[in-house]
Amino acid sequence: MSNMFCINKSGGQVPIYSTPEATTQTGTLYNREAFGYNRNWGGDDVHCSIRFRNSSGNVIGGFLVNPPSGALSECINYVYGTAVIYEKTLVGNYYAMLPVTYNTFYIRSARTVYNVNAVSIATVPAGKLVACKTSLSGDSHPEWKAINYYQNSAGSWIQINSAGHTYGFVDTGLSVASGYSSIPFYGSW
Repeated sequence: MSNMFCINKSGGQVPIYSTPEATTQTGTLYNREAFGYNRNWGGDDVHCSIRFRNSSGNVIGGFLVNPPSGALSECINYVYGTAVIYEKTLVGNYYAMLPVTYNTFYIRSARTVYNVNAVSIATVPAGKLVACKTSLSGDSHPEWKAINYYQNSAGSWIQINSAGHTYGFVDTGLSVASGYSSIPFYGSW
């Protein structure tokens, strides 16, 4: 199982609890609100460990207990668009530049890009895109979205190539906002 960056698309509010036993409610996940789903916790989609932005503006952990249909919608189902990026690919005994289609998300305000060791390696400027294939998010930071490419200030695609991996993570900005109208990392939810 992998962690995922998700959107509550249930159409309603979902209570967030401090423990999987649902004894104390610590927050509410609103419709179209983004959050990190920690699937590595060992949850069963009934007791779901998440990272969310609470009413004080802090990113904290909590649990969704028996969430309604659509509450755990993967962000990859609500992308901003797509981009065709040419990649160097081994074809037989030679390399060729072949087109690969990626899903994109829009960056509303400058966001930090991290490698797999959580070391800052770049900044995505406001108004640019990031590209990825899945809803994968970080192990230590489920609120960070895995990406393969980001656009620089000139709009050129930059492939992540750091710490031996061709992917990294972008801070989605849950510490700034989590609602669809204001979160720095946005698709079409």
